[in-house]
Amino acid sequence: MNGNVCRDVRQEIDQSDLRDSLSAGSEAHVGICAACATFRDERLRLRELVGGLQPVAAPADFEMRLRARIARERDLPRQPFIFRFVMSTPAIVVAAVLVIAVGAIVSACPDPGSPVKSCWLAPAFALGQLPAADSARPVGY
Repeated sequence: MNGNVCRDVRQEIDQSDLRDSLSAGSEAHVGICAACATFRDERLRLRELVGGLQPVAAPADFEMRLRARIARERDLPRQPFIFRFVMSTPAIVVAAVLVIAVGAIVSACPDPGSPVKSCWLAPAFALGQLPAADSARPVGY
């Protein structure tokens, strides 16, 4: 059947009371749509099952304990802003980016025996773009 019609009929079934009849259009649709008829029967059985349950009594001091717990949680001091920020997702992302940046810098640094003494010049030296560090000519001239 038409999805919109089925959706509307199922919404009416959900909103109706246990023994209320549906509108004429919905009844006609349920008569010809097996899926909606099954849906109505399942809802009817579920409502009968739930309606047959015995009510559950709360403990005598339930309301007092509930109100006390709500008041206790409301009066708890909130954590400082810096702690909430440090434990937030943006702070974790910033920390991860810093760790990656430090790792990249450390991996770019030359070995202790290398003629290049700067971590920033090591990639260019490895590609042969700069003279050795013991050259008389300063880098960049």
